[in-house]
Amino acid sequence: MHSDLLDRVERFRRDLKKVESEAQSNENEAKVIERVIQELETSIGVYKDEYAVLIAETNRIKQELATVQAKVDRSMALLRSLSQEKERWQTTHDAFQAQMGTIVGDVLLSAAFLAYAGYFDQSFRSTLFSAWCSHLSAAGVQYRMELARTEYLSNPDYRMELARTEYLSNPDVRLRWTANLLPSDDLCVENAIMLSRFNRYPLVIDPSGQATQFIMNEFADKKISRTSFLDEAFRKNLESALRFGNPLLVEDVENYDPILNPVLNREVRRTGGRVLMTLGDQDIDLSPSFMIILTTRDPTVEFPPNLCSRVTFVKKWQWARREVRVTELVQDVHCRCHSGFASGGVPPPQQSRPDQREVREGLLVSNFLPPPPVSPAVFNFLKKLFLDVEPLIPPLGERTRLQPDTPPRGEAQEPPITKRWPPEGYLQRGVAASRPPPRARRRPPPSASPSRLPHRC
Repeated sequence: MHSDLLDRVERFRRDLKKVESEAQSNENEAKVIERVIQELETSIGVYKDEYAVLIAETNRIKQELATVQAKVDRSMALLRSLSQEKERWQTTHDAFQAQMGTIVGDVLLSAAFLAYAGYFDQSFRSTLFSAWCSHLSAAGVQYRMELARTEYLSNPDYRMELARTEYLSNPDVRLRWTANLLPSDDLCVENAIMLSRFNRYPLVIDPSGQATQFIMNEFADKKISRTSFLDEAFRKNLESALRFGNPLLVEDVENYDPILNPVLNREVRRTGGRVLMTLGDQDIDLSPSFMIILTTRDPTVEFPPNLCSRVTFVKKWQWARREVRVTELVQDVHCRCHSGFASGGVPPPQQSRPDQREVREGLLVSNFLPPPPVSPAVFNFLKKLFLDVEPLIPPLGERTRLQPDTPPRGEAQEPPITKRWPPEGYLQRGVAASRPPPRARRRPPPSASPSRLPHRC
């Protein structure tokens, strides 16, 4: 019986060892499987990260594709909108050689006009300008036949058919001058150009005070100072203007003080980075923004040669031309006829008929606006990366839609405003009133009826 138990225990021991061996084997396999599971989990995490990167890259590519497509669409729209601008640029390119061929003569005429024409009236300026043109033609120097003086220096690529008064300033500047009470005739515009483009400080002969008022309005934002050679504080005002760079308007130049000679001669010296000017027995720091304008109300004064050689004369501010007198009289007649002339008063211009006033103001603004082909919107496209800014496209398309039939350069263009100013009825009265009266006119007898009295507007 004891042997049977030993046999049974031995079998159990063998089974236990076998089971333990299998358990150890299974445990080893479990460890291997766990390592495989960990590796698989790690791979799954890596694949998830790679998948997320691929998804993000796909979205980025889709967005970039949409952006490129939008740029292509905007580019096509811009090219369609710029078709007329391309024609204008091509015309400008073709005309460049012709403009370069006349630039020498144009600059000579403009420089001569700024240097020498300021002392003379409008009629003599035109005569002098024609004489200069004749000398250039005789010397074989080419120039524009219709030289636009008031437009050239600020906008050289402007229309060649403009008048001479368009050669040295642009419409925006002239519109600002008009707002500062400068008359819009060519004589006053040319004088204003000389006040803005000078090498020698200007001396203005202004009997009516019109130029003084314009100068004070024009340089008001620069804090212009006003003084006189008869003012006891003249030297103090001059030193202050030199030091702080404010414009200085000096009146009564017929009482000229030689202390101003170093200022007019621009006699400066540099010491240790400072720019100094000797004024009497003092050295004054000179501001680069300083400028001085001399004026006189006496048109008969004769200036000495030493002063004439130091200044640029700007003369004849009064409206001497007959056409300008006609315009003044037309406006006066229009104002009187519609704003209480029967009551005996002289009404202000603001009380004229509203419709005619709107037409006059519209014509004034339209005369100063630049032509459509040189709209500032076109240059704004060139200054920016317009393919990245979608709102820039509609304005050009709108501009092209509103101006589909812009004629090329050189062709006649109809004015945008069809109403005329002044009206025909007032124009005839203005022309008649501008004629000089006869030397002697017989006074009507006291018994003459009012209906037979000579009519004068």
